[in-house]
Amino acid sequence: MEPLAEELQTLMATLKDHDELRRIVEHPLIRADAKLKLLRGVFNAALSEPVYSLLHLLFRRKRADYVLAIAERYQALAQEQRGEISVEIETTHPLEESELNAWRERLGAATGKKAIPVVKVNPQLIAGYRVKLGDRVLDATLSGALRQFDLKLKAAGAF
Repeated sequence: MEPLAEELQTLMATLKDHDELRRIVEHPLIRADAKLKLLRGVFNAALSEPVYSLLHLLFRRKRADYVLAIAERYQALAQEQRGEISVEIETTHPLEESELNAWRERLGAATGKKAIPVVKVNPQLIAGYRVKLGDRVLDATLSGALRQFDLKLKAAGAF
């Protein structure tokens, strides 16, 4: 499972980082063979024949827009098998290594799995952090608190 997971991670990261390549791959009017040839030129031996076969099948069946979803789902299954879980942490500033280790410990203890933090910097949060774990969100940001306060005021008919 690991070599395939690594290949799909490479494919997914490349498509997410290069919008033009992703648009070509997902374009419905570009022939399947042309898309596959392009990807073989980009990735060469970084992707195995089973991955190229899957891509060709998706392209031929006009399902190229499923490539990222399939890769993401496979990554989630591979992580689950390894006893890991990805956790998105949104903060106003980059986290230091000591802060990341503290998050790993807390989230690992809470989930019983090895937490893999993915940090996203968002200055619009004003202060605090937002943690996304699966479909759960813990919003401990100043902007989130202000939004909740606004909703309470509106519900109470303050304005």
